[in-house]
Amino acid sequence: MSLFCFSLLLHGFSTIINHEFTYFKTLQASYADDWAFFLIKLQRQSYRGELVSCQPRAFVFRLADGRDYRYEYYQNAESQMIRLRIDRQGHQPQLMEVEDFSCQQIGPQSIHIKLSFKNGKTYQSRLFFKGGDRNETNLP
Repeated sequence: MSLFCFSLLLHGFSTIINHEFTYFKTLQASYADDWAFFLIKLQRQSYRGELVSCQPRAFVFRLADGRDYRYEYYQNAESQMIRLRIDRQGHQPQLMEVEDFSCQQIGPQSIHIKLSFKNGKTYQSRLFFKGGDRNETNLP
């Protein structure tokens, strides 16, 4: 009887571990999807906007509508994220579970962004704003 209970318990634990592993793999894929969606949106906006400023954890660009779009690292008691603020107003979360975010200006109308999620995955990209091109980079 005790061998049967032990076998049942062992099967239960292996099922739970398998479920958690599957969930973890799903989350990892989700971060990659979130980054890809975020980057596509950002690239579409940046091509039409002019870079206003670039700080270590935020950057601002202006679109033809005259509004300033600020993407910034934001942290509160419950979460760390990249959020969007338009004309210094609003709080639109763009990416969640962000461990670190950095921005560096690499040309008059281009920046390099780097982002790390809490799961350890790191992504980076260069953004080119209106008038910027790939020849103006100061990075290797």
